[in-house]
Amino acid sequence: MAQGVFEGGLPWGMVGIGAALAVVIIGVDLWLESKGSTFRTPVLAVAVGIYLPFELSVPILFGGLIAHRAVRKLRDAPEEARATGERRGLLFAAGLITGEALVGIVMAVPIVVIGDRDVLALFGAHHSPWPGLALLLLVMVALYRVARAKTLSPS
Repeated sequence: MAQGVFEGGLPWGMVGIGAALAVVIIGVDLWLESKGSTFRTPVLAVAVGIYLPFELSVPILFGGLIAHRAVRKLRDAPEEARATGERRGLLFAAGLITGEALVGIVMAVPIVVIGDRDVLALFGAHHSPWPGLALLLLVMVALYRVARAKTLSPS
C-alpha cells in the first residue's frame, strides 16, 4: 500500500470502492445503534475481516465466541467484576498474540542459521494435527477461564 502511494500504481478505483463500502457500513452501524440493536457492524471489524487472510478467520471467530460466552457468564455480576473479567481476557489474548510473535522470531533464528525449514520438526516430520488441536483447545479453555473470573486473585 505504501509503495503504491509513494511510487504510483495504486489502484485508486479499489481504494474508492473500499471507502464507499466503509461509508455504507458506518451508516448501517449508526442505523442499528439508533434502533437499539444489540447487533452492530463496526467498520474496523469488517475491515479486518476483509483484509486478513482467510485462515485467520477461524481463530478470530473462536476468540469472539469465547468473549461472547465469557460476557454472558458475567452478565449478572457487578460492573467492576465485568470490567475486571474483560480486562483480564483482553490482556491474556494480547499476551498470546505477543507471545506468538516472539516465538516466531525465536524459531526463525535456527531455521535461518541452519538453512533447513524442518530443523525444529519433532522427529523430522509434521505428521499429525492432533497435538496442535489439543493445544488450541487448552488455550481456548484457559482464555475462557481467565476472562470469566469475577475477581482478581491476590498475588
